[in-house]
Amino acid sequence: MSDLGHFLAAVLGHWIGLMSGVVSLSLTFWERIRKSVVATRVFYLIAILCVLTSLFMAWKDQYDAFAAEQQRNQAHVEPVIEDVVVVHLEARLSMIIMTVAINNLGAPTSLHGWDLQVTLPDGTTAAADLVSLPAVPLKLGNDYWLHGADDVVEKTAQNPIPQGGTSVGLAAFTVDVPLSAVARNQTELALSFRDVANHQWKAARTLTGKSSEAPVHMPGLMKPEQYIPPQLLRKPTKRK
Repeated sequence: MSDLGHFLAAVLGHWIGLMSGVVSLSLTFWERIRKSVVATRVFYLIAILCVLTSLFMAWKDQYDAFAAEQQRNQAHVEPVIEDVVVVHLEARLSMIIMTVAINNLGAPTSLHGWDLQVTLPDGTTAAADLVSLPAVPLKLGNDYWLHGADDVVEKTAQNPIPQGGTSVGLAAFTVDVPLSAVARNQTELALSFRDVANHQWKAARTLTGKSSEAPVHMPGLMKPEQYIPPQLLRKPTKRK
């Protein structure tokens, strides 16, 4: 059966339901109460009104089905900034490293268009530049290593997050603001990115003024021993 045939069948079904249900019951009560038969032209007018109502109901059924299908095919991600580390690079340049967890409740999707806006406590805003994590291990702080395998930007660009799945990784940005001005209480970070349908998703975090030396390890992040030679991980022993 063609699409038109399905639509007309739906209209007929709704029309029969209306005429044999609400209309039939109403006319029965009307005739019993008024002790008279409804005029033929009134009956035809009611039938036509039921046809128009049936057309709307059939259209509404198809519209709701289409909307539900669209909803199932759309991503619905929930990003959370779990942790933030701010480090000094050089002169006024600072690096902001965020541990980001992204849950996907909708259709599988990859992500792109990452952006970070930094608002300092005095209200000044600064745009941050996205940077890729190094392909070779980079030591951060006293005992933490960064590696490109943890780059959430690359992870979600190359490997779509499945429905019900979670992607955890690090997102790094540089900002032309001194460390002392960024790592302060009430500094606001606004992270955003887009899915395959170009819908924008956002996450925010307000700093407390305390920044750890390295991102907190979470499931989904690689452990240093997975990619660092053992001899580089050994801590030097004190001489007696």
